[in-house]
Amino acid sequence: MEEGSNTYAKTVYRGSLWEEQSQYHPHTFSGMTHLPHCDYRNVNPSTYTEDMYDVIHSSEDDLNNEHCLESFEFNSRVIRIVTFSRSFAIPLLFSLGGFCLCLFGVMMFAARLVRLYFSDNSIELTMEILQFPLLAILGLFLFCIQFMPDPIVKIFFGDVVPHIQVSRQTGLVTIWRYIPILGIKRKTIIKPFSEFIPYLHHLVTPTGTGAGWNVFLAHKDSRRISFGAIGMANPKSRGDALAFWDFLQRYMDVEQPLPDSPVFETVRHLDPTTKAYDEMVGRPAKYWKRMTKAQIDRRSNEMAMYIERLANGEDLSPFEFDYEAMLTPHEQKQRKRAKKNSHAEGV
Repeated sequence: MEEGSNTYAKTVYRGSLWEEQSQYHPHTFSGMTHLPHCDYRNVNPSTYTEDMYDVIHSSEDDLNNEHCLESFEFNSRVIRIVTFSRSFAIPLLFSLGGFCLCLFGVMMFAARLVRLYFSDNSIELTMEILQFPLLAILGLFLFCIQFMPDPIVKIFFGDVVPHIQVSRQTGLVTIWRYIPILGIKRKTIIKPFSEFIPYLHHLVTPTGTGAGWNVFLAHKDSRRISFGAIGMANPKSRGDALAFWDFLQRYMDVEQPLPDSPVFETVRHLDPTTKAYDEMVGRPAKYWKRMTKAQIDRRSNEMAMYIERLANGEDLSPFEFDYEAMLTPHEQKQRKRAKKNSHAEGV
């Protein structure tokens, strides 16, 4: 195994052993449907296929660059999403409260100036007037904190911290919990991926209208230990949510190669299973990067239509990628030569 490549822990998730690893009874959730395991269709949610041309070509032309898409927090070992250590409501309260306080101070200052103009008790009013500019300045400061340098922002709003992590390398799910106001880490929960039960969740508004779809995973022993697709992906439809579940399972299953998505283009060779698979099927190392924007969009649309057909109940074979179309003339000759030699050895 080459230097820098991944190794698997004994706790990794294997789809073929799922029934042995996962003995549970599904929870009962209103509005949720229990999802099956291991029915792989080789599809990706739109988050990892659409509008990827600029992302692919902004990365370094270096296949050993594990962090070329670091902003996604995705690599061949872990998928990690982050959050603010303090409640998201705190920046909102600072912004809204600061704006209101500033507006109140300005209005009261103006009102007192008018009153001072028509009043005989100018000394007392002058002392009172001085309070309101201070309120306005304080409000303006609170409102502008969000636009200040990062060290100052972190003092008030907290830092960006890990929230949920799924590890292909270990087969474990890690969930970090924080005290909302203080931003102090409360506890870290680590559970095997095989112990999480998947559900398809149709999101609705208080008025009962549909608001989208989500894949919700709850631990077999406690509903409170859970995570969902939102944050990792943004499902646009029921089919897109099902595609995310297919994507996540194949990412965690070390018996499967990494999902063939542009986000993993430069790190596929670091995963042992994926490297062996790519060599076997002759996948070009720069399969996505060689595509034009039109080709990427066409491939993305083909997958989207395939996903919708699956969601409508059609029984389709797994989605196939046309790797030969992206081979260079030299690679095509090498493949033909390899096939010819393989055939000759078989005879």
